[in-house]
Amino acid sequence: MKMHFCIPVSQQRPDALGGRYVLYSVYLDGFLFCKVRYRQLHRWNEQLKRVFGNCLPPFPPKYYLAMTTSMADERRDQLEQYLQNEQVKGGGEEEEKKMKEKAEKKGEKKDEKQQPVAGSADSKPVDVSHLDLRIGCIITARKHPDADSLYVEEVDVGETAPRTVVSGLVNHVPLEQMQNRMVVLLCNLKPAKMRGVVSQAMVMCASSPEKVEILAPPDGSVPGDRITFDAFPGEPDKELNPKKKIWEQIQPDLYTNDVCVATYKGAPFEDTFSIATKKVSLDIFLPDGRSIKVEILTSDTAERVLEVVSYNVGLCQELLGYFGLFLIQFCKEGRLSVVKKLADFELPYVSLRSSEVENCKVGLRKWYLDPSLDARLMDCRTAVDLIYMQAIQDIEKEWAKPTEVQRQKLEALQKEDNQTKFLELAREVWHYGYVQLEPCTCDHPEPGCQALLSVGNDEISCCITLPDNQTLDVTFQMDRVKCWQVTFLGTLLDTDGPQQTLNQNLELRFQYCEDSHWRWFVIYTKQAFLLSSCLKKMISEKTVKQAAENPEMIEVPEQGKSKKYHIQQNQKDYSSFPPRKSKIKIAEVDCGFGNVKKDL
Repeated sequence: MKMHFCIPVSQQRPDALGGRYVLYSVYLDGFLFCKVRYRQLHRWNEQLKRVFGNCLPPFPPKYYLAMTTSMADERRDQLEQYLQNEQVKGGGEEEEKKMKEKAEKKGEKKDEKQQPVAGSADSKPVDVSHLDLRIGCIITARKHPDADSLYVEEVDVGETAPRTVVSGLVNHVPLEQMQNRMVVLLCNLKPAKMRGVVSQAMVMCASSPEKVEILAPPDGSVPGDRITFDAFPGEPDKELNPKKKIWEQIQPDLYTNDVCVATYKGAPFEDTFSIATKKVSLDIFLPDGRSIKVEILTSDTAERVLEVVSYNVGLCQELLGYFGLFLIQFCKEGRLSVVKKLADFELPYVSLRSSEVENCKVGLRKWYLDPSLDARLMDCRTAVDLIYMQAIQDIEKEWAKPTEVQRQKLEALQKEDNQTKFLELAREVWHYGYVQLEPCTCDHPEPGCQALLSVGNDEISCCITLPDNQTLDVTFQMDRVKCWQVTFLGTLLDTDGPQQTLNQNLELRFQYCEDSHWRWFVIYTKQAFLLSSCLKKMISEKTVKQAAENPEMIEVPEQGKSKKYHIQQNQKDYSSFPPRKSKIKIAEVDCGFGNVKKDL
């Protein structure tokens, strides 16, 4: 299914030579996915060209002179269009297979070249890549009980527990300025006891004969982000060997340039979201509110994490496609809101950390909107447990709305723990298995009406509140929806200073046949992309169902030929994404510390 990429936000940042570069914030289905520079996307495009050839969409050209504002806006639009089109032109099973084969061959050649030769030096050179530099946040700071010049800080560096750090900053930074402060830490020094307190890291500072200042991380950094250098790639040492004096050899080449950006041999520090691959624990929340803790790698995709979760709970592997991982916001008074469905290639650990939504967690839920598909899961005990828990939760949250008689029967079956009969009856409940969105605004029957949407079972169900506070229930059948589109109406807040947040105003409009006439219905909701995903899911389920009922309607393509579909239906099962309605100005940041990037 096609996904939506956009670049609604870009920022200017200083580089190591006193110039400026543009940092692009790439959003996937309405949520921040990564921050990259033009040269990083250009390098990525070159790598793809070596695999896919000339089938990729055109990439925006380089500019060797300073860009005007209109040129910068044009490039951003071109990059946005490139990312949106690349997933169409560069996709396909044959291309994916080709890429894997080429990567494997390249890996084999690389292994052959890297065979150690007797007498050669196989250790990497001493440079800044040995250092484990990370963003941290000082939770608390106090004076050392036995040393007047030392502070003792508890610092969050994105680990399960904060680190204790001892710093000699009493004579340079007031105690109140140490509290809740973002800092850069060197995390792989050997722990050292300082006046009876073991220090587990070092706060990085810039110093001159006149003063000492704590280095300020870039805006948008979060605890645990690594500081890296494009010119000096490599994984840091687990712990620096004091006998080799690695830090002492690197330290003289660390300095700030004329625009106060920290550098190593002239290369600026870069705050990267390509988190070092390591084992972590991730809590996955089940529909009944319980959570299970799974051991994963930070680089594991949602598809891989789902496999780990299914193994832990005993879910049959062949049923994985009926479930998915979601970002879920747990609100006050027990309410919950489904923020988004995690795509198979997304990294749940990274998505959770980069989410701008408060109280967001990763949850396991069924991912199908046709209630009749429950029947395919009834032979797996774990699958039945999961959809049973979700059915109870949906009824408790009033997403599914049983009648009073149905509620009494369901409560009796729940007390008996008769899951099979419970689910059979639940499938008769209004809105069973639907996804309910947060309250939003629509233009039907008149602009500005408040609406509560539930999506499922081949329909969009709307409970609309009219201006006179009366309610109107309207149902849109999917077989009468011709197409839909999502438009980004976002605006950047605090454009005169560091970027704070993005006001994600979105609209989804769909074309619907009513009384033999086609007309557009508009819904304004921050969950427009989740709604779009649900519509695509219903189209996909309907297509599969039709193919199963009428197999002769599908023409299986011959090897090497393009696919042809002869599914007869009255609707076009596609969604489109027009350009955003208003341009967003580049947000200038006058002071920075390297480059924020997140790997695509």
